[in-house]
Formats: sequence, C-alpha cells, structure tokens
Amino acid sequence: MHGGPSFLGIGAQKAGTTWLHGMLQLHPGVGMPAVKEVHYWDVKHPKGVPVEEYEALFAPLDQPVRGEITPGYAILPPETIAVIYRRYPSLRLLLTLRNPLERAWSNAKMYLVLKGIVADESQVDSVGDDWYIEHFRSDLSLRRGDYETCLRNWLGCFPREQLLLSFYDDLLEDPRGFLARSCGHIGVGASPYADMEEDVLRRRVGTTAHPAIRPSLLQELRGLYADKIASLSDYLGRDLSRLWMDGVA
Repeated sequence: MHGGPSFLGIGAQKAGTTWLHGMLQLHPGVGMPAVKEVHYWDVKHPKGVPVEEYEALFAPLDQPVRGEITPGYAILPPETIAVIYRRYPSLRLLLTLRNPLERAWSNAKMYLVLKGIVADESQVDSVGDDWYIEHFRSDLSLRRGDYETCLRNWLGCFPREQLLLSFYDDLLEDPRGFLARSCGHIGVGASPYADMEEDVLRRRVGTTAHPAIRPSLLQELRGLYADKIASLSDYLGRDLSRLWMDGVA
C-alpha cells in the first residue's frame, strides 16, 4: 500500500483546473498538497526524481481521499501512464474538456503574459496574427487540444469507470452540480458546498479578462481542429462539432 494520491486531476489545461483545485481545497474530507500543479509525472519523473519524494507530499495529509491536479498530465505518454497505473491501480481520474479553439486562444494569451511579451491580457490585441498562428500550430498546443489521443492513452491503462470525463461548459452552467459529480467520483460527499453562495461558487479563480477569439484567427483554429473534433465526436458518441465549431465566438 503506497502513500500516494487516491485521485489525480489530469486536465485539460485552461479548462477550470485552478477553480476545481481551489474548491476541493475547501473540502475537509479532501487532502491536497498546498501547491497546485505538482508536475511530478510530467517534469520530475522523467528527470529521475524518486517516486518516494512525490509520495512524501501526501504523507502529512490525514484525509483518506488525497490527490493533486496538474493539467499537464493529460498529455503524458502511454509508458508514463502505465507506470502510474502499476503503482496506483485504483486511482480515480478527473478530466475536463474545453472547446479546443477556446483552449488554444486562452493558452496563447496566458503565454504572452508569462513570457513578458505583454504586461497583462488587456494588451493581447497588440500582438499580430502571425504570432498567434505560430503558437496555435506548435506541437505542444496541438497535443494539448488532441483530446481523443489523451483519452485513448489514459484509457489504454485505466478502466473507463475510473475516469470522470466532464465538460467546461457544464462547469460554467452548473458549478454546484459539477462539484457534486467530481466529489462523488473521488469518494467524498458534496455537502460542504451545499450552503456556499452562488457568487462564491462561480468565482473564477486565477483568471483575468478573456476577450473573444479574434475573428481573423477563427478560420485558422477551425482548420486546425475540425478533423480532431469530428473524430472525438465519433469516439464519444456526442456531437461536439456543432457545439465547438459553430458555437465559438
């Protein structure tokens, strides 16, 4: 019996993981490391950091339900996912999907701020289309938006019932219900949120202004993701093309 997590939030990036981390931290029955995005399996494990150092993060936690959220885990390679499964075969997984066009746009704006290219997101319109298109076409951005491959890699190791697949639109529409489903999946009740005020539940943790996707970039993003969204729709048996290709603004 290892002393590691009982659940992992694996992404997707820019799909409400900061909000979910903040909400779960408020739950007395859930133990989480103080820092979101531990980045063990995507950054430290490949460098040879012993798994015991990772599990030491969970050792001080008293709760039987313990976990962490690192959205970079969604794109882990199959061989790393297999290592995780062998060590934690009962692990519960949380994955939230966001319209990949909006995800790519949100990530690009965040990257501009992180790299100091602009001071904050209010200045993103000062950056030309060519920069955005290069970012959208980058291998990392495309892999983060290739949800079908992410799902196939994780479900190639973990049983389907151990992964809760959610959608960012559902979080925005009904955050209390989203939390209830997430809590039920990891094995705790949602009663701590029963009396939480709606404005607190809807508070968007760690976000800034989000201008709509620049119209001149929509055609590029639709071209990059049309086939991926159609294939994912077939894989999940849900028409995401109508929701994500036509519904984006």
